[in-house]
Amino acid sequence: MTLSNTKEKMNSWNSSLLLNIPIIDKQHEKFFSMFDEISHINSDTIIADKAQVERLLKELSLYTIYHFKTEELLIERSGATNLKPHQEQHSIFKQKIDKFINDQSYEDKELVNELVVFLRNWFVMHINGMDITYLNDVKRYLYKD
Repeated sequence: MTLSNTKEKMNSWNSSLLLNIPIIDKQHEKFFSMFDEISHINSDTIIADKAQVERLLKELSLYTIYHFKTEELLIERSGATNLKPHQEQHSIFKQKIDKFINDQSYEDKELVNELVVFLRNWFVMHINGMDITYLNDVKRYLYKD
């Protein structure tokens, strides 16, 4: 059995990242699925499959915009007071993704691995740091009555 045949798809999403806001949890889980898919593709070959990695990163970029808009709308509608810092963090993240997409060679496995590590770490810290700050306000907004 070869090494690539023994590799299973990684699942880095876990219940410790749940906010118990279904729409947000589902979107966060999708991000981790995307990170895992990029890692899996990147680990299966000697050099990264440039077209596949590029496609996944563009999909990630579009999904990021969708998710951030969803999250920011919920924060705004809930009346939470931390919308501006949240938007600033989202903007920095989007800039980093766009810079990587525009500037990097997807054939460099190490750079792709570094990006995936950055993405996972950023999301874990963001969920456990920034997202927690809107949690009560958004839940109150969503579940009023």
